Amino acid sequence: MGTADMDDLRSMRPLELAGLFGVPTALNTLACRLAIPTVDGWDVLPIEVTYFLCVGLLVLVPMFAWALYLSGREVGSFRAKEIFKRMRVHRIKGQEWLWTVSTFVVLVASSFVIAKILMPSFGLDATPFFFENMPLAPENMWILAVWPAFFFFNIFGEEFLWRGYIQPRQETTHREVDLARSRSSLGHLASADGARSDPCVPSDLLHPSGRGPTHA
Repeated sequence: MGTADMDDLRSMRPLELAGLFGVPTALNTLACRLAIPTVDGWDVLPIEVTYFLCVGLLVLVPMFAWALYLSGREVGSFRAKEIFKRMRVHRIKGQEWLWTVSTFVVLVASSFVIAKILMPSFGLDATPFFFENMPLAPENMWILAVWPAFFFFNIFGEEFLWRGYIQPRQETTHREVDLARSRSSLGHLASADGARSDPCVPSDLLHPSGRGPTHA
């Protein structure tokens, strides 16, 4: 399936959409409510590494693998090229670099303002409980070696599932709804205007008698 074949995607069914969002939510709840407290209770690893391992292995890695599997199954091929086409992954070029870099800078600056200025002004701490050792002490600097793997699956696990697999099918769903509404509106307009000759709106559908609209 190439870019031109995106119209062939199945629309998203409500139950299917609930599962696609519900399963990661359930896994994340399991990781945060059960796995992290349990592993942290063993008092073997720093809480940061415990967080990386529990959320990474229970949530992010499954999301990454799930997105690849669903996309590959849909296009009938598990070749990277075909899967990336289905996910609309392509090389960044031209003005896309400008948008990417500028957006990144804006997000970083906004996050800094929120975490270091706005939240402290309201007596709030932006540091989550699983980063209690920040800034890292010299004996915990090895944690930085664990972080890149977590960061990879954190970014690509979410993006591949949400934007790569789910979003194109949501667009298909909403396009079908919009098309149905447009047809419905067209039918009402044609009926009101007496447009019998419009090839897009058969008169026998607008008027069950098959005679088309009549005027006094």
